[in-house]
Amino acid sequence: MKIVLSQKEQGILGLVGHVGVGHAHSLGGIVQDDSAGFAAVGSLLREALQVDTTIASAVGNPETGVVEVTTQAGGIGRAFAARGITPAESQLMERAKGLDGLLCQRAAVTVMGRIYGQGAGEAACALETAIALAVVNSMAQGSHGRLKVQDCALPDRDDCVLAGVIEIDGLPVSVMLVVNATQGGIGPDEDYEGNVMLGEKYQAMTQVGLHTLPTIVVESKFYRADWSGAITRPCMVVRSQKDLDDTQLGEVLSQALRDLEVEYQYRQDAMPSVPGSLQQATRQVAEQIIQLARQLGEAQTALEKVRLTAQLNRLVSEDAGGVTFMSNRLNERVRGAGLEPHTGAVLSLLVTEKERNFWKIPLLTQEDLILYQRVLVQAVKLFAQK
Repeated sequence: MKIVLSQKEQGILGLVGHVGVGHAHSLGGIVQDDSAGFAAVGSLLREALQVDTTIASAVGNPETGVVEVTTQAGGIGRAFAARGITPAESQLMERAKGLDGLLCQRAAVTVMGRIYGQGAGEAACALETAIALAVVNSMAQGSHGRLKVQDCALPDRDDCVLAGVIEIDGLPVSVMLVVNATQGGIGPDEDYEGNVMLGEKYQAMTQVGLHTLPTIVVESKFYRADWSGAITRPCMVVRSQKDLDDTQLGEVLSQALRDLEVEYQYRQDAMPSVPGSLQQATRQVAEQIIQLARQLGEAQTALEKVRLTAQLNRLVSEDAGGVTFMSNRLNERVRGAGLEPHTGAVLSLLVTEKERNFWKIPLLTQEDLILYQRVLVQAVKLFAQK
């Protein structure tokens, strides 16, 4: 397999992968490594550019609250934690040296222990943001201007995209990396995930044809109780909603998985467009918060108050991630994976209940990364044949 940068203006197919910093938890006990798409698509770009995304240093400044990460390729990324960084957290961050920045959520969890969004784990989120931005900067520098880097210019957010065209064994493919990060480490806010066509991101997409190309949106390594309970080992999941998405591309991905003898599920009913669904879910979470707050207001004993605040903290730090990650009206169009209607399909990796129980938060491995890459390469070749 040979992967290089292409001289062509656009490819025959699109690949988009994002990192949703802080989106580790969601409604219904869903938990995930939401940097899998960023890592998978990024691994193809890394191969084309031959850049080293190993973390060279990670420095947290207790005086400013700023985290600065550099890679062996010379890329730099910076972010800050809203409540600052303690000296102990700064020492922990130094342990990121030598880890692969492409697996940015794994790196952040490896050194900080856990990651939570909604302001519950700001230091870890700030570190992950800085790592992802350092990787993007590494690739931008390594391309010598041939890749397009676009700051999405959103208030209070560190969203940016990196777009270009690579060739996989001579086949041109338009690719995009997306960083969705909220300043202060309080995310997730992922209005620009997937192939969502908005603002500055849309402008970058048009430069490499991603606004018109069939696109594979590469998504997370995740646990979901109603799906994971039926499997005994991890499997890939292809999602492409019947009558709403590009089911032909979904079939291409399914064929690629069969060719590689990889276990998978193809779901054509998992991403419906339901008007008002995220608004309703947001209200339900709000009602749960209100109910707990009322109980807290009536509580008399210390233990009762502790238990209620613990429930509140868990609700906000976990389930609320399933409603904070996207704006309500946008979700009605692009749904949870950020897939514009009729444009493509989604590829994810589903883990077992046993793995979720052991790791608590699934983490992408180098073996997973190789699997994603193999599937994407095979899908590109099959798509070209069709």
